[in-house]
Amino acid sequence: MSHSSVPARHAICADDASALNIQTVLADRTRVHLQLSGALDLATADDLADVLEGHLVGGRRIVRLDLSELQFLDCAGLRILLRARKQCLARDGTLILTHVGPRPARLLDLTGWTALAAAARLE
Repeated sequence: MSHSSVPARHAICADDASALNIQTVLADRTRVHLQLSGALDLATADDLADVLEGHLVGGRRIVRLDLSELQFLDCAGLRILLRARKQCLARDGTLILTHVGPRPARLLDLTGWTALAAAARLE
């Protein structure tokens, strides 16, 4: 398996309070592992969508998102996660959320993502 030699970093939004940082931890032909930090909200959701779309178009159908550093998630961010999950499944892949912190976990629980993830055997 070939890995990216230098992790890609994307910083979205100039205001640190509302910034979303996306780091590519691993990318090969079919998989990508991204680490998100900051806020995934109305101001940053479409930027994450663009990064994810680039990976999906590039043939990566297994997407792992590490949310351990994600401080905030709103409904706009959740919309992107749901869309990415649908796009992965359409390519016979999957979207895996790992290390979900307490704040994002609350929204995921309230909206039924946890039950959906359990049914799909997502982490």
